[in-house]
Amino acid sequence: MKEFIKRNSPVFVIGTFTAIIFIVLTIVSQFKKQSNTNLIPLTDNQIKIMEEPAPKTLPVAEEIDSKYGPLEIEYTTEGFNPKNTKSYQNQLIKWTNKTDTAITMQAVTKTHKDFPNEVEIKPGETFEFRLTKPKLWSYQQKDNTKMFGTIFVLEN
Repeated sequence: MKEFIKRNSPVFVIGTFTAIIFIVLTIVSQFKKQSNTNLIPLTDNQIKIMEEPAPKTLPVAEEIDSKYGPLEIEYTTEGFNPKNTKSYQNQLIKWTNKTDTAITMQAVTKTHKDFPNEVEIKPGETFEFRLTKPKLWSYQQKDNTKMFGTIFVLEN
């Protein structure tokens, strides 16, 4: 043990010296006179207001429609076109069935609770929906999961 202490004495000296400096600085900082600042203390109500962000309001549907127009998605024998696209919050999305058979579309991601579990779109008909949450949203044809699409909903 004596040999260990003798061999590592420089480490112990440095550690002791560092501890002494730390203790001295801690004691000096406790007795240091507080400087006068021009800060005004906040009330609890002011702090609460600062912590709560103002609720963000979405632009109304008419503003979005006039700015971007509806997003048109066609379903053909090759699937949804465009397959992957983007839209904006509250933008109108229109899915049109361009085939000669009815399709049943369903959401893969349940981001929008008011989206129906299944939507049947008959040949030549269109289904419309507004996506209100900024997130990646996926959908597919119920009986053919190879026929799917995604919409990345961007925040306004």
